[in-house]
Amino acid sequence: MDADEALRFIEDLLHTQRNKSLNDLQRTIFRGTWLGKSYKEIQQEYRQVGLDHMMRNVGPKLWKLLTDLVSELLDEATEVRKDSLRGPIERLRDRLLPQPDATDDVAPFSWDKSELDSVEDLWNSQSLNCYQDWGAAPDVTLFQGRIQELADLYQWIEDEGCRLVALVGTAGIGKTELSVKLAERLRDRFEVVVWRSLSPTLTGQPPALPPDLLFDLVQDVPDPPPRSDLSGCIDYWRKHRCLIVLDGLEAVLQSKVLSGEFQPGYEGYGDLLRRVCDTHHQSCLLITSREKPREIEAREGDKAPVRSHTVPGLNLEDVQNLFASRGTFFASEQDWRSLIHHYEGNPRFLQQVATTIANAFGRDVSRFLNYQPNKTVFVGDIRRALEQQVSRLTYPEVTVIRELARYQEPATLEEVQQFVTSSISPPHLLEVLLSLVRRSLLNSNSASYSLPSLMIEYVAEHL
Repeated sequence: MDADEALRFIEDLLHTQRNKSLNDLQRTIFRGTWLGKSYKEIQQEYRQVGLDHMMRNVGPKLWKLLTDLVSELLDEATEVRKDSLRGPIERLRDRLLPQPDATDDVAPFSWDKSELDSVEDLWNSQSLNCYQDWGAAPDVTLFQGRIQELADLYQWIEDEGCRLVALVGTAGIGKTELSVKLAERLRDRFEVVVWRSLSPTLTGQPPALPPDLLFDLVQDVPDPPPRSDLSGCIDYWRKHRCLIVLDGLEAVLQSKVLSGEFQPGYEGYGDLLRRVCDTHHQSCLLITSREKPREIEAREGDKAPVRSHTVPGLNLEDVQNLFASRGTFFASEQDWRSLIHHYEGNPRFLQQVATTIANAFGRDVSRFLNYQPNKTVFVGDIRRALEQQVSRLTYPEVTVIRELARYQEPATLEEVQQFVTSSISPPHLLEVLLSLVRRSLLNSNSASYSLPSLMIEYVAEHL
């Protein structure tokens, strides 16, 4: 058997015996191992994941899967390892498909046409068995970059079994598109995928009340539960592996109070988050939000089944590719870096900037940057997007961002306290700062707090 024949043989057995298929990375490892390649050589062909993750997580899980399959079919304990892949697989092939004697007048064995389908066809057919309801999910054909983010998030959900993953970040940073792309990559690992947006901007409707949402999530799924309340949904997610995506959760969070509280009538969303986080099940809830709910903040951790990922701006290469998808632009590397700095790598904002540069500056990025040197030009709906975020703030939060914008440098807690000592008490100040961090409006590290450059410009002009 060559590598492709061995892979088809194993895929066919997994499909018929376990109703499973290998993912793209597992196939690459199998094929490379069959050809005698090291993990390092295999990783050169599949750069979406790191070498350490491939060696310590994906590889061992693949050998365990194959060990269980081969041992069951041979009816004896047979270990499949990276350094002993060929022997057990060929022995299994000989047991299940005995070769005729050279003297026997028997036609040689050949695969049925259905068994000769390509690996990609097998993978796609498995995806088609998954119930998928994408709701108002946007088209992500032109999705740019974020390769490592997608690999890390895939690992959290598929390999580490996270029950809830939150994608948080400022308006326009790409949370929605990232959620769709991630769900597309994961769909062959789930029985059910349902994608829903709570954003009135995307759906044209107010956010669904909690009972209506729960009914919508399970009404059309295969073998629906007898009850569509929260307990019925949790039971279903325990029995069936489901990926549920809720986009734009900030639409049901309160404004004009410190962040993380649900609006009156929408408190059931908090119950949903708590039950998904705290109950054992085999499904995953993926949410996107500009603000992190308190239910998630209290439960997340590097080793916990609840994680959050702050979505960053695009890097240099991804921004260049985004502009290239709109035609040829003229810029030095420093021009690109200045553009990224001014707009925080925000893809939605940069798309609007690209349109402005194409229409008004002859596709010359340098001319655009020199139009108002050292200042950010608020084109398109950038100003409106920032206004919407600031309009949700409490008065103490507005006070803090105004003072930080004046300071323009990262400030320690003690320095911020000096700025606002007359208007905000020290205990309340810490709550205000953490609220701004949850709203994705304030950057923080172990020593200091700072405003994104785009927000500094906006606050300087408007507050």
